[in-house]
Amino acid sequence: MPELPEVQTMVNDLEKKVLQRTFLDIWTDAPKIVRYPETISEFKQLLKGEKITRISRYGKVIIFYLSGEKKLLVHPKMTGHFLVGHWQYRSGNWLPKLEKQYIHLMFWLDNELMLAWSDQRKFSRLELRSMGEDLEEIKMTENIGLDALSPELTSARFWGLIRKQRRQIKIVLMDQSIIAGIGNIYASEILWKARIYPGAKASSLKKNQGMDIYKAMRSILVQAVRRKGTTVGEFRDTENKPGQYSPMLKAYHRQGEHCFRCQTLIKRIIINGRATFYCPKCQKPLKSKNDFLSLW
Repeated sequence: MPELPEVQTMVNDLEKKVLQRTFLDIWTDAPKIVRYPETISEFKQLLKGEKITRISRYGKVIIFYLSGEKKLLVHPKMTGHFLVGHWQYRSGNWLPKLEKQYIHLMFWLDNELMLAWSDQRKFSRLELRSMGEDLEEIKMTENIGLDALSPELTSARFWGLIRKQRRQIKIVLMDQSIIAGIGNIYASEILWKARIYPGAKASSLKKNQGMDIYKAMRSILVQAVRRKGTTVGEFRDTENKPGQYSPMLKAYHRQGEHCFRCQTLIKRIIINGRATFYCPKCQKPLKSKNDFLSLW
């Protein structure tokens, strides 16, 4: 699933390539991706002629602010990402056929560029909303906490958010209502860098450990944005290039490989139904038996 760095990569690319462009027409073979308005014909009617005046990120959601007091919300979910270029539709395919290309929405823009939405699993969601609708009242964007890279998320505020949580710290980091933008990849990476066992209860951590997590979170996410995200599956930038952070991964998907710090083999466990990767020597579990509950 695209996380903060991948979504920010899309936003950065789109700001350079499609800002101030106007939607001329739309094609789709998967109308259910558009969740609001209810019909694809209404979606097309309301979007045509709208100019993109600003593009931003709200957690893992991309927001296009449009000229006609509207906003287009895009949640990539598992495999969604934008491509920018030129295609021709022939015999049921968009050509050129790029690697990892699963185009299900196509937008024609007024500068002759085309904005494609690729989504292999078709779990993504698009909603066209009025500017006056509060993001906190729209289901896609409700209950989103402070952004992991927000200036408002100081170390003190971060510690205040996690210190009383009785769930495993990895689950807390991935809870979008607490801190927005972190998913499975970066949670494992952050905890490896901070030397914290992923199954430790957040409430059992000491303040200095919380600060280590905060520093690791900021450092890793900033570096990942600079390297245009991580590709371990379908994610590509708008030029269909994979993210450059993948070679920097220290824990995620490295089970059975040597830890870069101590040479111990990285282990894979399941926490809350998600694969989790850690070093059993650098990230030793706390002694409390409660820290081992609910791991499998």
